[in-house]
Amino acid sequence: MQNKRGIVVIGIFIGSIFFYTFYLKERLAFNKAKESKTLPSLQSYFLDYPNGRYVKEVEIIEEQIAFKNVRCLIFTNIINFVKRVLEWKTLGLRK
Repeated sequence: MQNKRGIVVIGIFIGSIFFYTFYLKERLAFNKAKESKTLPSLQSYFLDYPNGRYVKEVEIIEEQIAFKNVRCLIFTNIINFVKRVLEWKTLGLRK
């Protein structure tokens, strides 16, 4: 009876290590990447888990960040263009 308990305890211990190593560790890395929403953290997840469970979700977050960056860049360029046109009009360079 004592021997069976020892085997069960060892099995639970090994199962816990397996669970942490293969599931929980990846989940924690995904949560960190998801919460920070920075390209370096997302790329870190990809490097650590190239075939991971959450690759699709991380790709979606990465696309959202890229779209947001492009949109901000476009608006910034439009604003700068309008400022230049207004400066030209102020200086009498453009009518």
